[in-house]
Amino acid sequence: MMMSSSVQGSFRSVAQYPNNLLRIGDNSAQVPVTYKKVWDDGFGARGWKVNATIGDPEIIASTRETGQRINTSVFIHDILDHFLSGFGVSGHRSEAMALIQLSRRTGSDPRPDYEQLVREDILNGRVEG
Repeated sequence: MMMSSSVQGSFRSVAQYPNNLLRIGDNSAQVPVTYKKVWDDGFGARGWKVNATIGDPEIIASTRETGQRINTSVFIHDILDHFLSGFGVSGHRSEAMALIQLSRRTGSDPRPDYEQLVREDILNGRVEG
C-alpha cells in the first residue's frame, strides 16, 4: 500500500488526515496501527507501524521498547511527535520538528538527534528539496 502524497507532507491540522488513518471522537483519537512479525522492508524488522507510514521506505517497524537516553519508544514518538502533531511521517524537516516535540514532551536534549540527522541524512544528500 502506498501513502497518498497528502499524508507525506506536513499538516497544520490533523483534521486533514483521511478517516482511515485517524479517527477523532469526542474524547478520543484512534490511530490505526499494524503489527507484523516480519515486515518486507529490507530490514526484516519486527514490530508496529502507524498505518499512515506503511509504504514509506524511510519508516521501519518499531518496538515498544524505550531507548536508554530517552524514556519513550520510537513507536510512541512516531504517533505523538510526528503523526498527531501534524508533521510528516518521514523526512529531515518533519523529523527536526518532531524532535522539538519530543524534547518538550520528555525534557530530552534534541542536539544529539540533530547531529545524527545531519550525519545520516543531510550530509548524505537525503534532503527534501
